[in-house]
Amino acid sequence: MENFILIMRKVLIPTISFLLLLLAASCAKDSPVISIEPVRAVYLHAKYCGGSATKTQIDSMTTSHSAAMILWSKEDSLSLFWDNSGTVENSRFVTGADSASEAIFYPAPPSEPTGTVIGLYPRDPGASANISSSTVSALLPCEQNGIAGTFDPRCQIAVGITSAMPNMAFYNVCSGICFTLTSAASTYSKIVLRGLSGEVLAGNITISLANPTSPAVSFVGTPTDADKSISLIPDGGAFVAGKDYYISSLPVNFSKGFEMEFHAASGVTKRTCTAEVPFNRGRFVYITEVDSATKLSKIRSGLDLASPNPANCYIISSPGCYKFPLVKGNNISNKLDNVSSLQVLWETDNTSGSQTAGSIIAEVAMNKGYAYITTPTTLKNGNALIAAVSGDGTKLWSWHIWVCSGYDPVASQQTLSGKSVAMMDRNLGALSEATKDPLANGFFYQWGRKDPFPGAAQASGGTTFKISGSTTTAVAADVNATVDYAIANPTTFLTDPDETLNGNWLLAPDNNLWGATKTIYDPCPQGWKVPDDAWSGVPYHRYANGTEGYGTSFRLSSTTETWTWYPCSGFLNISGILRQVGTYSCYWSYSVSALNSYAMECSQAIDTGKLTLTTHKKKYRAEGHLVRCIAE
Repeated sequence: MENFILIMRKVLIPTISFLLLLLAASCAKDSPVISIEPVRAVYLHAKYCGGSATKTQIDSMTTSHSAAMILWSKEDSLSLFWDNSGTVENSRFVTGADSASEAIFYPAPPSEPTGTVIGLYPRDPGASANISSSTVSALLPCEQNGIAGTFDPRCQIAVGITSAMPNMAFYNVCSGICFTLTSAASTYSKIVLRGLSGEVLAGNITISLANPTSPAVSFVGTPTDADKSISLIPDGGAFVAGKDYYISSLPVNFSKGFEMEFHAASGVTKRTCTAEVPFNRGRFVYITEVDSATKLSKIRSGLDLASPNPANCYIISSPGCYKFPLVKGNNISNKLDNVSSLQVLWETDNTSGSQTAGSIIAEVAMNKGYAYITTPTTLKNGNALIAAVSGDGTKLWSWHIWVCSGYDPVASQQTLSGKSVAMMDRNLGALSEATKDPLANGFFYQWGRKDPFPGAAQASGGTTFKISGSTTTAVAADVNATVDYAIANPTTFLTDPDETLNGNWLLAPDNNLWGATKTIYDPCPQGWKVPDDAWSGVPYHRYANGTEGYGTSFRLSSTTETWTWYPCSGFLNISGILRQVGTYSCYWSYSVSALNSYAMECSQAIDTGKLTLTTHKKKYRAEGHLVRCIAE
């Protein structure tokens, strides 16, 4: 039997993003065929890709942990499985290379691999494969060796599959944590990792390669307590401070966080992370001096709401943990300095009922220039305002969090008849788009300001919806009526009751706060902005105190009877008083005159009860009106 030769090349390229070490290696070109005696040998060109290489030996990391080469070690072995006339072969392949990025594996298989071939690293003599359904079994040990600077060679499981020999790509199965230790490292006899919700971390697993580039891992049997924790034992007798150590685990989402125990002769020290943290396949959490008192307690993880761009408003449509950068508006480069804490200024479910603090946003935290927010496990629709606060209590910036289950503004966007640019199907901050539903009212905005004020809680009458937390106030514009004052006082409605400022909330009018190009003060979510004259020439129906509700329906199509609802939600006058709910509405545009700004106004005539619609009406900028965002 001629030698079967396996050539493998692997590179580890980890990058850090919010404490996550991403082991991400792009697929390299296939290794070239290497001419080795005997000339008629069968070659398998194997590569790691789609998540990263994993191996028993890691070359020096860069100081930023942004790159490192993973090397083969002498006597490394792996298994190949293939169907030999109804019998699954399991052959061992071994390399003689050491500290090498490429290695040649020499086996002596009982038959030449044909058909579908499955690869498993590391070699597990007890493993089995199901070729017909592309699955392989393996064991991830619950007790692992802590080897400075590298993995336990038994624990970085990777699999590959091919039906087109001699090519095979290997993909990671595991996740885990990479960490360093403080000067107390040498005192530890064992380090234990476990989830706070009893997550399964190791044991007997089945790996499906139905999707070869994304192996799916399933635990086999009923997990025991031993499967819910992983112990790392120092190789050579003692851990070393400052060295990288690895614990390999199954991919898992720690829904309530995780803890690590540091066992020493003097006792056991626990460090705990209480945030939801995903350990994703091919990714490793990286933490320096993990045994220090505060490192784990500061960990936060979350889906980035600011991808691809930041904004002053973020939409959350499902429960979970989220993050966004502490920057001003849509300017990712304008980072906030001297942020001491984050505060939830208010929450509301857009009704007149009392709110319980934490019912919309369960937790806020900050870490490394990001705000992290967590919703309750069961999402409650509503809105919240979160502020970045300095050490002296100054509010440096604030963000509107719009929580609306299942809401996708792009999927539900609408285009008015005769127009070309899409608009949202609801008012900014509204929890519904339905006719006659008070939850469709949304928030009020003073022209040019980014922060919302509570809207009407009813389809008619004079009740605003309640908020928990800071109380919104109305104050007369004075020497403090500046943009900086408005930023530092996001819950203060700046009034001009005597019209001494021509109905403005600013001492010096600024026509550039909102504009054709989205500004840092624009209140709309990413991808959206305050519109211009978006309603001119669009057919509409007017409803006033009728059975169909209070407001206006604009036509969406020139050929079918499809309409979108604009409720008469009232407005806040220049004294901050709610007026005309059910009989009046006004929607801001970014367009300006010398002192005023333009809006689409819908007003009911007192004598006839009919609604008059004006698409380009001059309005006082100190008034609070609605916003219907348009696509950028």
